[in-house]
Amino acid sequence: MSRSKRPGVDRRSLMTIGGTAIAATSLARPSLASKASDEPSSLDVRITEGTNIAVSASPDGQTLAFDLFGVIWTLPIAGGVAKRLTDDLTDGAQPDWSPDGKRLVFQSYRDGTFQVWTVGVDGAGLTQHTRGSFDCREPRFSPDGKSIAFGSDRTGAYAIHILDLASGATRLWATGKGQACEPAWSPDSRRIAFAVDRARVEIVDDNGARETGIAIRVSSERGSPSELRNPAFMPDGKGVACHIVANGRARLQGPDGVLAEGEDIFPFRPSWLPNGDMIYAADGQIRRRTPAGVTTTIPFSVSVPVARPSYRKRQRDYDSTARKPVIGIGSPALSPDGKQVVFRALNALWLLTIGGKSSRLVSDGFWVCDPAWSPDGKTLAYSTDRGGTLDLWLRDMVSGTERQLTRHKDAALSAAWSRDGKTLAFLDQNGSLHTVDVASGRVRQVFGAIWEPGKPTWSPDGKTLALAA
Repeated sequence: MSRSKRPGVDRRSLMTIGGTAIAATSLARPSLASKASDEPSSLDVRITEGTNIAVSASPDGQTLAFDLFGVIWTLPIAGGVAKRLTDDLTDGAQPDWSPDGKRLVFQSYRDGTFQVWTVGVDGAGLTQHTRGSFDCREPRFSPDGKSIAFGSDRTGAYAIHILDLASGATRLWATGKGQACEPAWSPDSRRIAFAVDRARVEIVDDNGARETGIAIRVSSERGSPSELRNPAFMPDGKGVACHIVANGRARLQGPDGVLAEGEDIFPFRPSWLPNGDMIYAADGQIRRRTPAGVTTTIPFSVSVPVARPSYRKRQRDYDSTARKPVIGIGSPALSPDGKQVVFRALNALWLLTIGGKSSRLVSDGFWVCDPAWSPDGKTLAYSTDRGGTLDLWLRDMVSGTERQLTRHKDAALSAAWSRDGKTLAFLDQNGSLHTVDVASGRVRQVFGAIWEPGKPTWSPDGKTLALAA
């Protein structure tokens, strides 16, 4: 956040923790020792701003629940000192109120996957409701208090599921034509709106009938991405609002137009007070906005302990010109005959004959990575930005001549040869899988973007590509 004035910040004492703005520190514990010690020093830090806060208003409009530092907090509607409900290990987020205002449901990463938990507003009765190896996220109490809706990939793709609180049983409510997530109940508990592929809102009722809601044209351009997140039914149930980012700007969009814009609005659903005021978070703060568009900030502060270990820092010699061992070696590739290794170090590719000494193979000042031997050992493929973008190049290992193989619109990385040496598979920076014909340079996409895939490998018959994700 870059504003000329931050409410509640002591200019003499600013810190940052995990991307969150930290306000004045209150030294409730000993300050750092002046000499090395095995005992960590600790202090309490008072925070008055946060990043990506999800906030929800209680049914009676008197209390807010929000997440910060993986902790669930409550706050009087007028603002003030927040009350902690969960510990640091809960790693909780996106709280939502039960209709009677006595409990909160939230997602927790406590056991290594996202699961549905609840806790009383007094901090008692912490309960885990879902378990297993699949994620259960973005839980929402039904208005009748009998069920919790959540998004989960337990069916193979993200879909909307329902947890019956009385029996503990879960069932599938709806799938989307894509990844369905971030459910929201209608006021009558009969319909659920949810986001699909961060591009559109779909609504499914308890009979399976489907409606369409707000939709946007998604763009994955780094400089100007667009996406739709976290729908929420309007108080009268006649339409939905959602968070939209487009052309580098965030807004809350309702069925009849924009509800809020011109702020760094965090990508979570808004909630409404009984008098119609809207609650959301933006610019590091919790905001209240009247139907007439008058916006005020609800101040909050939380105190968290910060332990800073005191230890003797290692002294590093950056000025010596003496020879030193290289320890940053990466991407080793063994030749097909098992006699040589090509690896990356010091922004160069090196060739090592096993039992001998390594020598520079490619070292022209451009970035190089991901070497891969052809099956016959005569050619080395690797990625470099020598041509202006990160592309695949081929090096003849006998003559040393090189040629650029790809001129792809995106980066080309993680090359892998087919067994016949006629084709290379590679990934781009978005996680899409492509192949390129070695003779012609023709590129073909064979699979769409997935999350952080590993280097592809070929089956012996060249008909299948495998990769981890």
